[in-house]
Amino acid sequence: MVCLSHCYLRLRRNGFSSVASPLHKASDQVNLLTALLKRLLKNAAVKAVITPTMSSPLPKPVLVTSSMAALLLGLAAGYHIQTEPAAEKVTLTQNETAPAAQPMSAFAHQPAKTDFMGGLIDQGIRRTYYLHTPPTYKAGQPLPLVLAFHESEGTGKDMATHTGLNQLADQEGFIIVYPDGINAKWNVSGQAGTQEDNVAFVQALIAHLGQLRTIDHQRIYATGLSNGGILVQKLACENPGQIAAFATVAASLPEQFQAKCQTKTPVSMLMINGTADAVVPWQGGKPPDVRVGRNLSIPPIPAVFNFWQKHNGCGAPVTVKQRADRLVTSSSYTNCQAHSTVQLVALNGATHIWPGGGYGRSQFLDASQMIWAFFQRHTLIATASQQDSTTKQTLSAASR
Repeated sequence: MVCLSHCYLRLRRNGFSSVASPLHKASDQVNLLTALLKRLLKNAAVKAVITPTMSSPLPKPVLVTSSMAALLLGLAAGYHIQTEPAAEKVTLTQNETAPAAQPMSAFAHQPAKTDFMGGLIDQGIRRTYYLHTPPTYKAGQPLPLVLAFHESEGTGKDMATHTGLNQLADQEGFIIVYPDGINAKWNVSGQAGTQEDNVAFVQALIAHLGQLRTIDHQRIYATGLSNGGILVQKLACENPGQIAAFATVAASLPEQFQAKCQTKTPVSMLMINGTADAVVPWQGGKPPDVRVGRNLSIPPIPAVFNFWQKHNGCGAPVTVKQRADRLVTSSSYTNCQAHSTVQLVALNGATHIWPGGGYGRSQFLDASQMIWAFFQRHTLIATASQQDSTTKQTLSAASR
């Protein structure tokens, strides 16, 4: 594949501008190689005809073209005898939207590697992710999917390390994906140098993963830390229909996003925030660190809790529980529309941290354990129209 990529680049530089990118499945690569081989041989033949005599040395362009043709011939032969690569090595290049359910790719029924780095093309940009599949996964048997978004200047693998969510996934039996932000951050404000739409990217990612793993689409969840947590809050506002519950740590919902929140879908939201957090201040204000998001206005954290309570139509009373050592205070609304819940966990005296998880025991709590316990209480309830659409898709797939 590396050799094919080098050949592709050389051909583009030498005038073959119509050649498509070689990043396709093996059968497409064979077709690409065959087409390139024909063009190279045709060009070589034309250049050989204009050579003065057959005894004269062949011009350098002919030698180069012939050599590349021979190389492509060997590659084509090799690809013809190779089997289709494992799902983990396949990059889907479609910019897909994410329907409630899709006919699964054959890759979803293949044995899965526990860990691998993957990618897809979305909005013309290659996006990457780190995927962890529990060893108990069996193709064809749906498992929940958790999307975990890293903080600014982090990576998906960093998020896995300091949350310890891989170990929890193995214990509890869920698939977890850690997407990578562009330039190691999430453009939540729309004012960064990059202009990608990360809400649309999440839709494409879910559709992409549905082709690789058997996912329970009624149990897809999203969590994030800091800048990644603000993206999760934005997802809850703009695209709650695919995700059953949301949880954020050291994050908030900026005032700019609240006015754009859809009002039809109740959202189950867990927020874990430190009262001494100087990056996402408990009392609100402009974040002192632009890595959280440019020109964002952060409301007081209790005000964000109240926003979600009103958004979900939660009735009184609010349930408040404080631990005996007073380090943790939990406030919850459970009498909300569509069985949604809103919970704020205040870590009294904590700074900008993800407590517990991969960092070991915390005096406050284990955020990863608390988040998964919250997720387990929520399942996406498909509407009648969604169920009818899913049935039609299944019948259509069966008839092909």
